[in-house]
Amino acid sequence: MPNNPIRIAFNNELVVFEKYCHQQWSFFAPPGKFNQRLFYEFSSRSDPQFYLKVEVLEPIFKLKQQKHPFNEQVEVLDYILSGSADQVGSQLRDLQNYKDAIDDIQSRATSGHDSVEGWNDLTDGLGDRENEILTVDTETVGPLQTLVGYSRLVAKNSGLDDEKLQCQITYQFVAIPRFIDRHLSAEKNESLSYRTNLFDVPK
Repeated sequence: MPNNPIRIAFNNELVVFEKYCHQQWSFFAPPGKFNQRLFYEFSSRSDPQFYLKVEVLEPIFKLKQQKHPFNEQVEVLDYILSGSADQVGSQLRDLQNYKDAIDDIQSRATSGHDSVEGWNDLTDGLGDRENEILTVDTETVGPLQTLVGYSRLVAKNSGLDDEKLQCQITYQFVAIPRFIDRHLSAEKNESLSYRTNLFDVPK
């Protein structure tokens, strides 16, 4: 917003007001329909009976509410985790859209002679990205690597120190009930976005 005589005259007061009462345009956006859930599921190669499932996003959301407006560290953590999880999902959707586009163009070919050489191999290589199992290995980079690295902190905060600890990450959405249904005890409508294979927790 450009400066005007009123803003200039009350600049010091505005600085204090905007620090504690800042509001983004998202306040006026429609209510969300889903909550995000990011699960870390731990197991151990040395103890087949051991299993621990930890959800990490909901506690962060609650901390943001409790510590507002003094929640910069929690805001950054939420930004990194939620952003990384969403970015992985977005990349998978882009790949699925790309595959669908290739399938659509390929289906319009009147014969095998009209198809573009190599498209069948490319389509088969992309596979179906719905409920994708993501492979975590030494070459994992980007937002998925961020989520994998965070498993070490989740394990530490959960009191786990097994050297043979393994983990699987699951990202899903839980439908938010309508306001008029908020007190009804109905089953939660959950949908899986993606999960990883079982990987060793980074040291």
